[in-house]
Amino acid sequence: MQAWINTRPCLTIELVRHWQPRMCVTKSVYRVTSSPFPLAASQFAKLDAAGLLGSGQSYSVRDGEPATFKDEVPCREFDAEGNVVRDPAIDARTGEPMPKSAADVFVYEVERHCDSGD
Repeated sequence: MQAWINTRPCLTIELVRHWQPRMCVTKSVYRVTSSPFPLAASQFAKLDAAGLLGSGQSYSVRDGEPATFKDEVPCREFDAEGNVVRDPAIDARTGEPMPKSAADVFVYEVERHCDSGD
């Protein structure tokens, strides 16, 4: 059985920086990475409502447009138990290695603002 599995997660959220610029005020910067689709403003609102972007009065997505790049993922052959049999997988028709598949990756920076009220 030949299967292509994207080894990159669909969504990651990383805390990049957290600091206190003045008394009773903190700021945090998160790196949000999505693949293979970009995130809309409504999706950021859902991440915020779920508490995944920290806590505070407001957040902002820096620069609006995300950094984008292509991530090449190899095609691997798996057995019925999910173990890798062949990497890269071989095309049964041609006998050649299967080409890598490219997936779009979108990277956003989100800044969270919190004062002593939270």
